[in-house]
Amino acid sequence: ADKNKTKNTVENNVVVIVGSSVAVGYLADYNHGWAWHLTQVLLARGYVVHNNAVCGYDTWETLEDWPHTVEPFKPSIVIIGLSLANEGMNQRSFVKNLRVMIEKAKAINATPMLGGVYPNECFQSNHYKILKEVHEDMLTWGVPVFDFLSATDDGRGHWIKGLAADQGHPNSLGHKKMFDMIPLDLFPEVVSSASPTP
Repeated sequence: ADKNKTKNTVENNVVVIVGSSVAVGYLADYNHGWAWHLTQVLLARGYVVHNNAVCGYDTWETLEDWPHTVEPFKPSIVIIGLSLANEGMNQRSFVKNLRVMIEKAKAINATPMLGGVYPNECFQSNHYKILKEVHEDMLTWGVPVFDFLSATDDGRGHWIKGLAADQGHPNSLGHKKMFDMIPLDLFPEVVSSASPTP
């Protein structure tokens, strides 16, 4: 057996998702949003997934709940999917708190990954400017970012026609477009240490 192939073991196959309603899958058919699609892939690859996202949450509430929604699960990966709109478009607090969450994930030896920002039908040009700035900023942080914006933005910060369930949430097709932007090679198959690859 080649022990080098046991890269992932049963001890580090836990993924925790935190975030708000889009991470929950709100308004997608059967709540089958981007996180649900990802979960199906991860389960097939041997992961255990806990989606602890809560509708309406912002970065402050997510941080407050972190000791209960993340740390007890001892994850190897933490996926953070939050909305600038829930933050009241407060760029400063959104960025600051996401960066705190990144460090908190690293402190428990988990790999942080970020669900990127996404459109909202209520966004005006000033909101779109903030959205794009945050998107570009996140790409410089040295952690994986799921580029939801490229797949859903009509060029003005609004949903591409046919992708929205309401002003702030994608429909099932919109969620599928978002899922398609997740680099699945970030999640190698889990290999049990008890059953090494021959």
